[in-house]
Amino acid sequence: MSEQNVILEKITAIIRDLFDEYDGPVTMETTANDVAQWDSLSHVRLMVMIEMELGVHFSTSEMQSFKNLGDLVNAAAKQVAACVPAPDSTPAPAPAPTPVQTTPPAPPPQAPPVENWIDQPRTPGDWSYRADTNGGMALYGENASETRFSIRCDRSANQIILTRAGQVQGQSGMTIRTETADRTLAVRPGDGGQPTTVATVSARDPLLDAMAITRGRFAVEVPGLSTIYLPPWAEVSHVIEECR
Repeated sequence: MSEQNVILEKITAIIRDLFDEYDGPVTMETTANDVAQWDSLSHVRLMVMIEMELGVHFSTSEMQSFKNLGDLVNAAAKQVAACVPAPDSTPAPAPAPTPVQTTPPAPPPQAPPVENWIDQPRTPGDWSYRADTNGGMALYGENASETRFSIRCDRSANQIILTRAGQVQGQSGMTIRTETADRTLAVRPGDGGQPTTVATVSARDPLLDAMAITRGRFAVEVPGLSTIYLPPWAEVSHVIEECR
């Protein structure tokens, strides 16, 4: 398989993950116009995810010059090829004689299985956006009356407010997990009629950027409540950018 085909397969997986409503073909001729969810905000996340996956970097002028995925794939293939080291011509040393073991070694201890949270199924629901005079709000839930998580801009305070539905006595914090960063935030009970758990971060906190560009989903953990796994759709970036 050629290097271009390998790269296209990796980019296809990212596109399927980021634009999960798109089930059409992904080819070298695919453009943003072919994918309804591919707007200017999600384009930034897509480029960051591709750069992280392939270990490449595109300048702004390069990104603007890409007319379709084929241009992107070819540019990435050139960078990948430039990073491949030349084969080592040093002859391999002669193998050392195998020592004779008089006592069989003890088997290594079995490590406990590690759950990869980023592969967990996405929590059922969708993001919606709501405009507000003090900044927008992104709400996640299966319908408008059952919001499970929200991200709200408080422009006057230069803060982003993260609200998880549900409340537990003696809560210790709200942990946000992303592909590149994890952090536990201090919490307080919500002020509304429904029980909620609230955390606040600065509008320019790097944790918000990690939430916006994480691969596939970010996790929200509150002790005593079920963990929710949320996709970083355009509504998340919209609120963050609007608050800066």
